[in-house]
Formats: sequence, structure tokens, C-alpha cells
Amino acid sequence: MKKWFKRFPVASVMLLVLLCVAPVLALRDFSPANELRYLSIADEALADGHWFAFSNHGEPYADKPPLYFWIVMLCRLLFGKHSMLALGLFSLLPSFGIVAAMDRMAFREERPLTRAAAAMMLLTTALFLAMSVYVRMDMLMCLWIVLALYAYWEGKSGWLALMTFLALFTKGPVGLLVPPLSIIAYLVATGHWRSLGKTFNGRFFAILGTLSLVWLGMAYYEGGPEYLLNLTVGQTVGRAVNASVHQEPVWFYLAVIWGVAAPWCVLTVPSMIASFREKSGSRRHSNPTHRTRRERLFAWTVIVTVVLLSLFSSKLALYLLPALPFLVGVFVLVVKRLGWRLWMRVALGAVSILFALIGLAAIIGYCFFDHLPLPAEYGFARTPLLFPGGVLMIAAGIYGLMASKRGWQRPVLVLGVALLLLVPLFSPLLPRVNEVVGYRQLSEDVRAVARPAADIYTLGLYRPENMDVYLHRPVQVLDPEVFLNDPSSLPAGAIVIVSQKKDAAASGRYGGILKASGRRSTESSAGLYRIWR
Repeated sequence: MKKWFKRFPVASVMLLVLLCVAPVLALRDFSPANELRYLSIADEALADGHWFAFSNHGEPYADKPPLYFWIVMLCRLLFGKHSMLALGLFSLLPSFGIVAAMDRMAFREERPLTRAAAAMMLLTTALFLAMSVYVRMDMLMCLWIVLALYAYWEGKSGWLALMTFLALFTKGPVGLLVPPLSIIAYLVATGHWRSLGKTFNGRFFAILGTLSLVWLGMAYYEGGPEYLLNLTVGQTVGRAVNASVHQEPVWFYLAVIWGVAAPWCVLTVPSMIASFREKSGSRRHSNPTHRTRRERLFAWTVIVTVVLLSLFSSKLALYLLPALPFLVGVFVLVVKRLGWRLWMRVALGAVSILFALIGLAAIIGYCFFDHLPLPAEYGFARTPLLFPGGVLMIAAGIYGLMASKRGWQRPVLVLGVALLLLVPLFSPLLPRVNEVVGYRQLSEDVRAVARPAADIYTLGLYRPENMDVYLHRPVQVLDPEVFLNDPSSLPAGAIVIVSQKKDAAASGRYGGILKASGRRSTESSAGLYRIWR
């Protein structure tokens, strides 16, 4: 095992991550927020025979490019259904690809311990770990961005163009803008602006332009001029200037980056400042200039990503994902150049203490949870698994605090392993969590009582229209006011699903009306919904 670790340090960390998150991919339900919507869009595209112009329940959907939907559609065709395990791998494997590319670009000359710790730090960064198992296109776009900058580092303008297009083809304008703008900022800041023409040469624009024109031409062919206008203007200028959703202040990302980059944020974020304030190379190394150039490239990529996203009107914390690999890269290179400083030791010690305190809180919570007024649906929080989880966190925190004086690698590895082990430890709770946050079990309850041709309506559910992925029939959202004024408008034999989670009084009113109309009800298996038929 020790020889394997020394020979394959990064692969060892990836294998541990794979083993730990496999239960999540096997047991987790799709979330109603975005995952079910992407699956519903893919089903609709397969039914309509569309590959470039998409719709969601008949409404044009130009928010995202085709590549990720092709992946969802292909998995649907191969497996005959939407598989969380299969689709989750298209987030997990790109995260491994990012780690491997960063290791090859920046850390392959380091000791095995440093390479493993760098991989562990990135893979256990909060947002990066979460998006590694979330069915969404962001991790795939992040992979193309990292590979684009790696292609630039290797002097391959053709591959830079191809990776930039794939980033664009996966998520949209951010994928198109981040690699070129990061390279331009780096070259100008380092005084190498004359090489811009060498990087962005005719081959670069020919590949990027040709592929983009083919895509847009096919989108116009399938969707028409209005769809193309929405795809090119509405989803770029519209979201950048006056987005209809997710509007946040310009300083939003400066605030949320601490949570996004947790638990290592107190090391990685301040390292960005150290990267610009401390410019001298170490005398122990023979080539500090080469190392400084790589460090500056990473730092400017982080800055460009944050500034670019801050200028857009639409903002979400998860949009910071492309900055995280380079944020970790800056930290590793800063430590290599400057040495293990006192402030770094204090910061890592604070993280270790926080781990221990969270573990202690988990044990105390386990002892006193019976006295807390938790809603019935969250009863899974009263689990004896809190005790071993708390012990694990305390042990890791104590070790991290004791070992932080000698460097960052071993504490990061131990704390990261503790975080990863919590995932399979608590994974037996996922079926009960799914009942609260997902719609698979509810859909099974509905199918058990619904006639094959019955219409299905909902009241008070969050984004229920995409339940058609499970029910294989349209799901209609009732307007509460219209329903209360004219309950007889419901067709005979229709199924009405009423949420009991948020507004018990409203749920009771709906139930009283439905009962008066002669309908019978069945409570869902988790007791969160009432199914009237």
C-alpha cells in the first residue's frame, strides 16, 4: 500500500473519493430544482427528435448549450431510464480529470505527499465536492477550462481553441470568456503582451469560429430565429445586464467565496494576497522564474473569474467552481515559494479546532436531540451515526492541530479523509432524506393509486412539473386562487397532490374542498403530501 501511494499519490486520493461517494450516487434522488428539469428537457428532446434546440414543457429553453443534454439523452437511451449512478459519473470523472490536469501542470515534480495533499484539498473543498456528485454541467465546463489553460501552458493553440469551444458548448459565455481573458490578463501583467498574437492566432479563431457557426446554424435550423436570438443575446447580454433571476450585488462573490472554498478558505483565499505581495523566489530552487509564471497564471485566472462573474447581473455561489482548482494551485505554489509561514499554521490550526468543535457538537446533539422540537419529516437527524461521526471529527481535528507545526500536507490529508469518511457513514440516511427533498417516492405513491389515463395536478409543491420524468405523463400546477374559487373545474378522476410541508392551514382548506367533492385521500409514505383521487 505504501509503495502504491508513493507511485500513484493522486490516483490513491481519487480511489478513496470514488469509494466514499459511490453510496451517494447509488442512493440519492434527483433534486427538483435543476436535475429533474434537465432530465425532463432531455426526455422532451428525444420525443421531439431535437438535438440543438430544446424546450421545457413546450416552452423554448435556450439557457444551456446542447453538450450536457446530449450526455443525458445518451444515458437515457443506453439504460432505458435516467440513472443517477451513470449521470453522476459525468460530474465525478470530470472532477478527477481536473485534479489530474492540475497535478500534471503544476505539481508533478513535487513529493508524493504534496501531490496527494493538493489533490485532497481540491477534492474536499466544499463546492467542488458537492458538484462532483451533482447532476449538472458545471463540473464538465470546469474541466474544459482547466484543459484550455493547460493547452496554453503547453503552447498548443489548436487544443486551446477546442477546449474553449467545449467549455462554451457545455455551459455558455463563461466557458468562452474565462480561458482567453485569463491568458490575456496574465500576459499583460507579466509584460509578455507581444505574444498575444502567437497564442490567439489564425488557427485558434478558425477552430473556435467554425465550430461555433456550425452549432449556431443547427440551432437556427431546429429552433428558428427567435430561439437563436434568445441563445445568443438573451442568455448573454440579458443575463449579464439585467437578469430576471439570481440578481445579487457586485460584491456577492467576495462574501460567498469563504463558504464555497471551505474548509480550506482560510488558507487558499489569503494565499491570493500573498501571491501578489511576496514576489521573491526561493534560493533553494534553481528556476524560480518558471515557478512564478505558473503561480501568476493561476492567480490571474482566479481574479479574472471572480471579476467577470461579479460583472454579470445573475449570480450564484456555484458559478465560482472554475476558480477553485486555481485557488488551490496558488496556495500550493505560494507555500513552495515562501515556506510554511506562521499565519498558515494558525489558519490550519483554526480549521482543525473547528473540526473538533463540530465533532463535539455532533456528540452533544446526539445526546440531546430527543429534547429538540424537530419537524417529523426531519426525524432522520436523530441518528446514532452522529456519535461515530463526532468521534471521527474530533480525532482528525486533534491530529491536524498537533501536526500543523510541521507543514500542511499531513493535516490536510487526515482532515480530508475524515470529511470523506463521513459521506458513506451517513449515506444510510439518504432514502429518508430523499423523501423530503426528492419526488421519486412520491411519484411511486401516486402511481400506486392513479389510473393509467388520470390527469395529475399539484398544489403547493416546488417545481412539480418535472415529475413527468417519473410519472411519464404531464403534471399540471394548479393556481390556488382559481382552485378555491372553482374547485369543480377539476376533471373527474384527476389526481391532486397537496403539499403538507409549508402551510398546514392552506392544506387543510384544500383538503376540505376536495373531501366535499367526494374524493378520497391517501397520505404519502413520508407523510409530507396528501394524494386525492
